[in-house]
Amino acid sequence: LVAAVLTYDLDSSFFVGTGAGMPMGLINASSAITVNKLSGQSADTILYENILEMYARLHPQCAPNAVWFASPSCTPQLAMMAFDRSATEKVPVYLPANGAADSPFATLMGRPLITTEFQPAIGDKGDLILVDLTKYGVAMKPAMSLDRSEHRYFETDEVALRGKIRCDARPLWSEVHTPRNDQAWTLGWNIQLEAR
Repeated sequence: LVAAVLTYDLDSSFFVGTGAGMPMGLINASSAITVNKLSGQSADTILYENILEMYARLHPQCAPNAVWFASPSCTPQLAMMAFDRSATEKVPVYLPANGAADSPFATLMGRPLITTEFQPAIGDKGDLILVDLTKYGVAMKPAMSLDRSEHRYFETDEVALRGKIRCDARPLWSEVHTPRNDQAWTLGWNIQLEAR
């Protein structure tokens, strides 16, 4: 139980940590690229064009390791997303997990899509992110301490537990990349969609 609580807190800080006394989370990383919503885009929506723009801003070096993370509230819109191949044929952008095909995660644009409870609700910045986790460094001391006290809750026959773990995390890329042959277009390891 203590390990589960510590894991939950660590996972939360890896997504929304501020970097002050805790890891710098993916959503708050200064080297993240924020993709603009479409002009006139309705609130709390994710459009196919948003997905294309996000994928286009991913550095080619990051594409083989890229993973999508999404709030569970994004799932209904992502699961229905498709583009028109012709007037009568739609092609899905999202594919659900399929154990028979050895695909344990849903995919979006061919990359794994994992839902987490640590991201904000659909429509808020960070509800959907595309990241290459090999560009995110985590340092952890090997030993974890666990202390127990029978004194604090002595009157109610309870025991207090305190677990400590020393950990930090930071992006390995401190800034976005400007391609040599396309100066107006920046690329990165962490791509997010702005609030809608």
